[in-house]
Amino acid sequence: MAAIRLKLKTGECKSNSSLNRVLGQYQINTQKFCTQFNTESLKKYKNGILFYCYITKVNKDIFTIFLGSPCLKDLIINFSMFKNNSYYLTIEEFYDLFLIYKNLSNKNINLKNFLGSISTFKNLKLIK
Repeated sequence: MAAIRLKLKTGECKSNSSLNRVLGQYQINTQKFCTQFNTESLKKYKNGILFYCYITKVNKDIFTIFLGSPCLKDLIINFSMFKNNSYYLTIEEFYDLFLIYKNLSNKNINLKNFLGSISTFKNLKLIK
């Protein structure tokens, strides 16, 4: 049983050379995967959110797709687009971002882990 980890946008998965190369190593049909991923991801989430995706190959032509947590950097960029591309967040907006991330994630996340993840984003500033 093989496990593959990818970063893919919901509803926007397309067959391309890099995806063909990765999935081809495990004999997974790229077209079939893209169709299944797009339909499954759009049932749960809005189009265009970057997620960590885990693919497990069970048998020939049988695989499962599990959406992990969203990519935090992409979420911050999308969140800040509503604020004219500035990376300055108030405490209230920061908490809203945490709640959005927590609701999109399939796992429990606490504020300490969220703060650790967000500290890697160099341009983000918290303001009063």
